[in-house]
Amino acid sequence: MFAVSCKDSQDQVFPVHKIRSILLQKSVKLSTDAMAMALENEIELILIDKRGMPLGRLWSHRYGSIATIRRHQIDFSSSKEGYKWVKSLVVKKIGNQLAVLTQFSYSVKGVSFISSINKLYNYIDKIETADENETGFYDTLRGWEGVCARIYFAAINVTLEQKWQFEKRSQHYAQDPFNACINYLYGMLYIKVELALIVAGLDPYLGFFHKDEYRRPTLVFDVIEQYRIFVDELVIALFHNEKLVEDDFELLEQGIFVSSKGKRIIVPAFNEYMLEIIPTEHHRNASRAELLQLDAYALANKLKIFKKLT
Repeated sequence: MFAVSCKDSQDQVFPVHKIRSILLQKSVKLSTDAMAMALENEIELILIDKRGMPLGRLWSHRYGSIATIRRHQIDFSSSKEGYKWVKSLVVKKIGNQLAVLTQFSYSVKGVSFISSINKLYNYIDKIETADENETGFYDTLRGWEGVCARIYFAAINVTLEQKWQFEKRSQHYAQDPFNACINYLYGMLYIKVELALIVAGLDPYLGFFHKDEYRRPTLVFDVIEQYRIFVDELVIALFHNEKLVEDDFELLEQGIFVSSKGKRIIVPAFNEYMLEIIPTEHHRNASRAELLQLDAYALANKLKIFKKLT
């Protein structure tokens, strides 16, 4: 078991078999015995910054599966089947955005809000009928995805109380409390997705859709798109239900961040939300956290048997 001590609360113990990853912020002390036990049980240790993004990680040297999967990742990325997989991923992301907006279609008045929903439907039709063999297909797809994101967040903004509304989506760094929450929890989700890919034997640095960048795990950027709705739904609910107040955030030189007080609200809420059981496409119900791993295994199995046509 892992024993955790904190000066502001009682000591706690956690069974090893219930832990998949350990997130560490600055000023945490960790024994080498705890590190060794984590590595022996393939539990990832991740040092994160104020935004919840990884600064570094300690992980077992063993990959989760055979090298065939990683070799096939490269072939799959430029194959017709790979293009179809990417199209389905983007369509799923926009469909999730539509599902969020549709919840407010009766409570939010105004032609512009309904127009936003209709525009997203139109982009889904565009993507589904697009010819993936066209030159610059991925550039076009990335452009459409970006337009949809702007439409989506502008519509979400309308649903919030005026004091929480934001000018635009701001990532590095957040310029308002809503984006600060979104950014922090996207960081936590990012870590969970990357861990699921590693456990399944996938290489997180061999992506299909996002452009390759030095030291950037592009497959994580690809796969996370379909799960962003988990964070969006939760953060919208937290603001609508008045679970957050002004002093849950702090203004620093770079921008606005979730304060320590705010993290004690949003982090447990996110962890509980990820453990809720939902229907899945895998012929059984599972938690949202389990779904990440099930999908990663499904992608790994697809790549394992993939044969590139010559």
